[in-house]
Formats: sequence, C-alpha cells, structure tokens
Amino acid sequence: MKLKLDINIKKALGYLLLTVITSLLITSILIALPLTEKLSSKTNFNLNTKNGSYWSKEYFVKVESTNNKDIEKTRDIIFKRLDSFGVEEVSIYKENPSESSTNLRIVVNSTKNEGLVSQLIKNRFQIAVLTKKDEVDFENTEDQYAYLMPSSYNETGWEANDFRNIYITKLKTNSGEYAHFAIFKLWPWKENSFREFLKNNSGKYIGVYTDGYVSPYQVPSDNSSNTMLAIPVNTEDAEQIKAISLLYNAGEIPADISLESENALTPQIQSIDHIKISIGLAISLVVVYLYLAIFKHSPKEILLKSFVATIFTISFYLAGLKLLSIPIDTFLLPVIAILTMILVRIISENKDSEIQIEVALLFILLLASVFGYGYLPIAANHLIVLVVLSKIMVLFSSWYIHKVRNI
Repeated sequence: MKLKLDINIKKALGYLLLTVITSLLITSILIALPLTEKLSSKTNFNLNTKNGSYWSKEYFVKVESTNNKDIEKTRDIIFKRLDSFGVEEVSIYKENPSESSTNLRIVVNSTKNEGLVSQLIKNRFQIAVLTKKDEVDFENTEDQYAYLMPSSYNETGWEANDFRNIYITKLKTNSGEYAHFAIFKLWPWKENSFREFLKNNSGKYIGVYTDGYVSPYQVPSDNSSNTMLAIPVNTEDAEQIKAISLLYNAGEIPADISLESENALTPQIQSIDHIKISIGLAISLVVVYLYLAIFKHSPKEILLKSFVATIFTISFYLAGLKLLSIPIDTFLLPVIAILTMILVRIISENKDSEIQIEVALLFILLLASVFGYGYLPIAANHLIVLVVLSKIMVLFSSWYIHKVRNI
C-alpha cells in the first residue's frame, strides 16, 4: 500500500514566506525595544546617542571694521557657514567695539568636528586670482616656498565676486587617477574676459590667493577656448571637503578677521532617559488604541492596521538606527515617535486623500531640511524617512494581517 501525499506547494511556500517575515519582524522589534540591546554575547545593539559627543566653546573674533553693514554681513556669513555645516547650536553676539574694530563672541554647542568648526569661524577666505611675477623663479632651491607666497604674484583684479560659485568635484589627473578639484564657475557675462585672460597667460603660472597663501595653477597651452579654472583640493575626507566648499561659497566677508581667543564651555546636552521614555510611549500607544477600540472611534479593521503599522514603523526605524549606528539626539526620539503615531493614523484614516497628505508632508519636511537651522533640519531628515517608512508599513500591515488570518 502506497501513501499518497497531497501537498499544496504554493500554500506551503506561502507559509514558509510568512514564517520568515514574522521572524524578521520579531527580531526587529526585539532589537528596537529598550533593555534588549544585547541579544548575544558577540553583538551589541546599543542606541548610538550623541550625548557623549557634544562639546562647547566660545570664540572671540576681531573684525577690522566698525561699519554696521560689514559687521552684520560678517555675522551672517559665519552663521551660514556653521549652520550649513550642521552645527546644532550657534549664537553670535556683537560686543566691545573700538574706534577701528568690533568683536564678535560666537558660542557653539555641537557634535561636529571641532577643528573644522574653528576653521569656518576664523578664516576670512578672501579669494583673488594672481599672475606670477616675471622675475620670480619657482625652480630656485634657495626659495622653495616662493610659489606659495603672495609676494611672488601680481594682482589681476579677478576676485570672488567675479565667480558665480565654486564647486568641488572629482576630475581625472595626468596620472589617470581621480582627485578633488575646486572648479571656479564664472558669471556668464564674465566668461569672454576670463577666456582672454587665460589665453594671455597660456602656459604660464597663475595662482588663487586665499588668506595669505596661493595655490599655483599652470594654464594649459591649448587653453584658447576654455574658461575652466580648477584648483586641487588636497583631501579625500568628506567633512573637510564640505567645510572647504562652505568657505568658498557661503559669502565674502567684507573685512579682515582674526581669532583673538577661544574658551572651552560646559556642553549643553539636551538629553533624556530614552529607555524610560520608550517604555512610557509603548504603554501610551496601547492605552490610546484600547480607548479607540472600546469607544469605537474607528472601525476595528482600520484600528488594527494602524496599530500594527505603528509598531512596525517605529521598530524598523529604531532597529535601523541601532544596526547602522546612526547617531541620534535622544530628546528627538519622543517627538519623532509621537509624530509617527499621528502620521500612521492620518494615512490609515484618510484613504481618499492620503497621497495629497503624504506629498504635502514631504514637501514641508524638505523645506525644513533645506532652509531650517539648528535641530530642525536634523528632525526633518528623520521624519522624511519615517513618512516613507510609514506608507510602506501601512500597505505591508494590510497584507500581513490578511495572510495571518488565512492561515
């Protein structure tokens, strides 16, 4: 007698897929939960908080001007540099003016690279294009640094305001390798004049002056139709490149500046106990949905879908932060979690207008990310990810609940 096994392959594979997905969901929830950071003796899933990375300093910068417009412009440019670099808290005060100068007190509270922040504050970064003096010999072994000295060059009248912007990109070098260069982009009405300038200096050395030093550049001999000026950037570090780009493009400081002094301050850390807050938010989520279910404020199907989607969204978000070691300000966590709960409810309840709501939210968050300052762009960037993740999890939750019910 032979046994005949009647196995539905498609159904079996469906069960297997659901089992794998459920295992992944449970794993992500366990990783996301507080007090479960150590799932094994080999792997640690701690939340990477910024609390220990904060530092604070005050910088006293002397501006060689008493003109209010110059002082305001200098303050605005320094603030723009620091804010665009991602410095979390910046305060700039004008104090102790003298007959010929004004002091700015700049207070910084940040997790960004301290050395680069200092460079963004103390450098005027005045830019000018120069030409080599005929009598100077760069091959002279007795003056090996002549090519770096402004005294070796003549002024040409070409300055920062002649260039629309200066962007940093990778170009192929003569050796065949790629390196970063600062590309000077001219205003359209300046191109013909600059083309003529380069043509007149074909095969010769010119230089770009910045704050007391010159970066030499030999104009190619076949440069008759080209207006590109490319200066090497001697770093591959992304943060340094971003800082250099800001020094070039954040604006031209109208007067000489110098760093008079700097003092370390006690960092102002906006921190909370994220473990207690996580437990409190989890309890609050359950209580809110129990209330909505008992008093029938929404259909049970929608409540179940939004509840599951909220858990999945927050779990995947926190698990992602832990697995990728993405640094986070702990005080933002409850704000982000509460906004996520509200967002999932809005998407679940407003099926007819959910696309318009999502597009409007993404547009607002993108504006906050680009034009906001301080902690606002940081929160906006996290929320952009959560809007997309929430949408995916709402759709996924409907599918998942349907599959589980059909087991």
